[in-house]
Amino acid sequence: MNIQKPMKFGLIPINVGAPAPEQIIATAQAAEAAGFESIWTFEHVMLPLQNRSRYPYNETGELGLAPEIPLFDPLITLAALAMKTTTIRLGTGVNIVAQTNPLLLAKQLATLDVLCGGRLIFGAGIGWLQQEFDAMGVPFAGRPPSGRQRCDDPLDLVARLAALVPRPRVNPTRYHGVLAPNHQCRA
Repeated sequence: MNIQKPMKFGLIPINVGAPAPEQIIATAQAAEAAGFESIWTFEHVMLPLQNRSRYPYNETGELGLAPEIPLFDPLITLAALAMKTTTIRLGTGVNIVAQTNPLLLAKQLATLDVLCGGRLIFGAGIGWLQQEFDAMGVPFAGRPPSGRQRCDDPLDLVARLAALVPRPRVNPTRYHGVLAPNHQCRA
């Protein structure tokens, strides 16, 4: 017996190019009303005026986004959309975990997942834009594969804290990794 599942459609990127939050919210609500399964964000803290890094996902090596394009923070955007939608899934496509403090990212994701009622889809990436890492004060050279622990540690911590939801203050977890000292914590 061959059971076919219906195709799912998502909209990406919801947080890039919109001149105002109202437009992002209206687009998300329209996508939800139209039956889209998900909406997704991109993450870049900044785009350099003169890019020196090669974009690895097309033949030209160019990102294809002007540095002055509106680029809203992905997690804050999804938190706002969680309050204005009810069924559409909310995804990060992707968050750059190698340039983020793992404890802070885990806390943000666990909070966002609670706020959206479990609709969060977390996409993680290693990043490619060296100037962005430089601006964040994070070494670009430690990215995977050589610095694999810089991505694995945050993902492990996110999974541990997500397991504590919806009662994140009841069970402590222990974390020791490259970007954070050994702590027992409640998130």
